[in-house]
Amino acid sequence: MQQMISLNELPQKSIVPEMVLISSGFSFEMGAELEEVNNDELPVHTVDLDGFYTDVHGVPNTQCS
Repeated sequence: MQQMISLNELPQKSIVPEMVLISSGFSFEMGAELEEVNNDELPVHTVDLDGFYTDVHGVPNTQCS
């Protein structure tokens, strides 16, 4: 059984070379206009993101299991 840990518990040097911090304060419009929409895409609304880390390089799903 694998144990889950948070990013705060990882050694800092393991995050820096392969991951980057996307700072908080980024927002975007999510959804679609009525004429081009499925019911679960209404309404267009602003999404504000908290800061998060993301990999510098794409990781295929096969490497995540």
